Amino acid sequence: MSTDADRGTNPLLDDAIVAYVGRGSHKIPTADEAAVLALDSEHGDELLRDVKRALAVSDQIVVDGPASSEVKRAATEAHRESLPELGDGAVEALVWRWGFIRFHG
Repeated sequence: MSTDADRGTNPLLDDAIVAYVGRGSHKIPTADEAAVLALDSEHGDELLRDVKRALAVSDQIVVDGPASSEVKRAATEAHRESLPELGDGAVEALVWRWGFIRFHG
């Protein structure tokens, strides 16, 4: 369970990113728009737009080197710098997706 210190400035966005990419519930990253829309029936479209904005930022992050814990740490730091509003869970989900796409996609 996340603590307040682990959360970003918009906990709903954090949850939406985790749900969208399937972190913790799938073996490989997903693109589950329905999971995001289910989190906020009134403003789901806006939430989905914000998730996709975060994904676009993530997709632009470049860290050189082979798959390693050092590259993962650098990618995590780059995500935190590029998306400071996100909490730990959302950053971890984006880095998980980023690494999968970079090294397996």
